[in-house]
Amino acid sequence: SMESLRFHAFPCCILGSITDANRTEVQLISKSRLLSTLATMDCSLSAVSSSGRLSHVMFAKICEYLPVANFTTFCCISLRARDGLGYRLVEEPALREAWAAHAANLCNRRVWIGIRVKPQEVESCMQIVKRRITIRDTQFFFDKVFDIDSTQAEVWNELHPMLWQCLKKQENACLMAYGQTGSGKTHTMFGNPEVPGQEGMAFRAVRALGALLRQHSRKTLGQPPEVELSFLEVYNEKVRDLLGNQLFCPLSSKNGRVEPVGLTHYSCNLDSIEQDVAHLINEGAASRVVGRTAFNPQSSRSHAVATLHIHWGKTENDEPLTTRLYLVDLAGSERAGQYALSAQQLKEGANINKSLSVLGRVVSALAEGRKRRVPVRDSTLTWLLSDAIASEAARIFMVAAVQPAHEAETLSPLRYALNYSMYGSSGLDAQVHRLTEKCRQLKHRSLPSVQQDFNVLLFKINLQGRVAAAKWDLATLRNQAVRIIPDSQALFDYSPFLTWTDAHRGKAVLRTVGYIRQSVVGRPPAPERDDSQDGRVMQNEDQVVGRPWQGSTLVEVVFPGSNGRPDTVLWCPREAVLEVPAPRELRGAFSRFQDVEEELRREESHLVELSQQLAEQHQRWLDED
Repeated sequence: SMESLRFHAFPCCILGSITDANRTEVQLISKSRLLSTLATMDCSLSAVSSSGRLSHVMFAKICEYLPVANFTTFCCISLRARDGLGYRLVEEPALREAWAAHAANLCNRRVWIGIRVKPQEVESCMQIVKRRITIRDTQFFFDKVFDIDSTQAEVWNELHPMLWQCLKKQENACLMAYGQTGSGKTHTMFGNPEVPGQEGMAFRAVRALGALLRQHSRKTLGQPPEVELSFLEVYNEKVRDLLGNQLFCPLSSKNGRVEPVGLTHYSCNLDSIEQDVAHLINEGAASRVVGRTAFNPQSSRSHAVATLHIHWGKTENDEPLTTRLYLVDLAGSERAGQYALSAQQLKEGANINKSLSVLGRVVSALAEGRKRRVPVRDSTLTWLLSDAIASEAARIFMVAAVQPAHEAETLSPLRYALNYSMYGSSGLDAQVHRLTEKCRQLKHRSLPSVQQDFNVLLFKINLQGRVAAAKWDLATLRNQAVRIIPDSQALFDYSPFLTWTDAHRGKAVLRTVGYIRQSVVGRPPAPERDDSQDGRVMQNEDQVVGRPWQGSTLVEVVFPGSNGRPDTVLWCPREAVLEVPAPRELRGAFSRFQDVEEELRREESHLVELSQQLAEQHQRWLDED
């Protein structure tokens, strides 16, 4: 019936063509899988014929109102939907190129981050507009934001195309659920497999993997791939086997990857892989450590890691080819003294926070491209997942669950997820993040370091007095360093605008070094008072005309003050001052200091440009229909 149709923003002309020309098929709309698939599209008709009778021409017409990003999901509806999309791509070469570029981007992405908001009865602290989350004056942009009305199917439909491509290319993949305790991350990862439509990402990923492996087996006509499952938890920095009588397993590095010694592996039948994995995960989850905290009566006290080991057979070099699909349910980070109800829970929370903190540092180091040791061995969790988070052939899909009732508890996972999203990304947001970090390093580490070396050398040179009375500083080195020639009084007598003063005589005798701040030809700026002591004199035009040196170059020389005294400023004829070179080692130190300063200015300018481009990109995302 018409009640089974769910319309979002679908064009009226398409609704009319479907309801008029295909009235019989509209009455047959009831297929839950197709309903859930189309429900996540920006402009979608959330139902199609269960018998698939809609023609490919009608599907092609529907495609005209879908963004390119939804084509992959649209192909999963049925063969007729795929044929309809193919028909449109053949007719429009420009669209075909855009689709190819989008598909290539999906395959090359290292990290995908989605945010899922837990339904709350109290007022939310955040505002959601498409991909943007706003909390007070702080804005976050992610690949996808699932609001409180989102379903398990909607979350999976966003992940499915990317994970499918990853598995087809036989790459390692990691599905990860993160969030504060009680935010619903375990529900997102596992859900309830016994209730249709409530299965979490893990069980849906296993279903997709089983379909792929069975398809691969039919195409190759050889020995089918073998799948093994292991299920463990990281509790208080120790690995516990959830499928092997709760035995603790030490970690060992073998063949370039980390393996828990003695971990139980169960073989899964391809024809019944969904049922086998569901049974084993439910069995292991029953042994997982949980506890009642201040915010959650069934809080996970450990990180759960279910791993599907896929043995594809032999490569061309006769080497075994094995890829792994990690299903990770991270324990929620906790605030000491607020969540724990006992001393044991306080210890558990400290170990949970330690592993999450190390995971954040590992991801930050990888995202910023630092040429130093990545601290994967600082925590059992990061060491165990090292090939999933640090390998070049790995893909990471994270869903961060938040509960908007608590602002502080919401900001923490959002910042953590935003930092994680920069890993392996080449987009503007990642470039801005990396450039911001580089500017911070230059400003707070590199520049102070070279400036300290320069100041130490400057102090030694000034103390030793290698140049008589030459007190060098940054201002002197940045400008042209000069001193007054002792026998230059006659040059002042020829100038109609200057006079020789006791200050000039003192600086000349002491051979004090200053720097030229400005140069003028002819008349200098008028002094503020007639009795100015900087060497300038007031002259009328009739007093100057016909005088020699009327058009000579005059310079303003600044002699830096010391011990809190003000600078001394004197005006001189250009011929009355002599350029003074700085000591060679001081010039070298100053040159290094200038190089870091110039690099910082250049990077900050580039950061401003990228930030403007990122702001424009965010605005385009919000303006998209």
